[in-house]
Amino acid sequence: MQASITCAEDIEARWQQLNPVFVRGMQRSGTSIMGRALRQMGILGFGEGHLWYELLKPVTQLRNPNYSPNYREDDYALGQGRLFKLEKYIAVALDQFHRDSLPAHPKRWMDKSPGADAVYVVPLLADFFPQAQFIFLHRNGITCVESGVKFWSDDPDIFYTMCQGWAETMSAWRRVRDGLEGRYIEIAQEDIAANPFEIAALLTDFLDEPLYYPAVASLLASQRVLSSFPGKRPRDYNYRIDWSPHQREFFVETCGEEMEAWGYEIDFDSPGRDQNEVEMLAQRDVRILELERECQELRAHLAKIEQGRVMRVLNWLSGVAERFRPRRPA
Repeated sequence: MQASITCAEDIEARWQQLNPVFVRGMQRSGTSIMGRALRQMGILGFGEGHLWYELLKPVTQLRNPNYSPNYREDDYALGQGRLFKLEKYIAVALDQFHRDSLPAHPKRWMDKSPGADAVYVVPLLADFFPQAQFIFLHRNGITCVESGVKFWSDDPDIFYTMCQGWAETMSAWRRVRDGLEGRYIEIAQEDIAANPFEIAALLTDFLDEPLYYPAVASLLASQRVLSSFPGKRPRDYNYRIDWSPHQREFFVETCGEEMEAWGYEIDFDSPGRDQNEVEMLAQRDVRILELERECQELRAHLAKIEQGRVMRVLNWLSGVAERFRPRRPA
């Protein structure tokens, strides 16, 4: 356990070293599998955080110079720049809270909180925690919405909630990421599914944990977490969309701008893949079938060769036995 807070010098030294990992992104975009990957590296956290945007709203308000400007006068608690000092105390206390609450007092802790509200406070988190790193998960809006519809199927409004939430989260991240230069990476859920080994290398390199690459790669290549489509294989991210014309129109109207900004094609037939990829994968499947057929033919051929070899050995042994067989007298 870390030492208790003792003095201003200790607070400053500890504050300089605060290095949590914040996982952000829209729900159903891969934040859960990312949380599990971080745990493979000993970076622990609660299942989800969802406290930061509520907890830090008052700080955001206090930072606004137009909010009760007299609070900045010397006689007030936050005068003489003491708000910044208070923020350091809060950050150190939050760090201690996580270290005391999580198992084994982790070397680093993470906060996984999907949704737009958690993205809005990212600039403040970057100030609170000087060494913090950020991982943003994103996903094709069509498949993300469809996943949410399947996952929360008992909510009659989930389609519209997911559309609005996806657009807001993606837009919010584009606005805040410029202030995080060198401190963030963006990972597509589709790439986790299709290229798990490359993503494992990217992730462990970003967090400077190369020794954990095998464990992270194995996890990403073999597991799906909280899947809306439990029958799918880990690397399968193809979906059949069955939306009404009104739903498709609403999606285009709500999410079209962000789809374009993120380079996602609005394709309700093969969402998440461009036509070149669809054709490439179709050719791959054909080639796999051809190779399987060639393997079967080769096995049959080898079986015949082996059968002939056995017969030759048996014939040779029969000849040897014949030479040594006692002859009857004439």
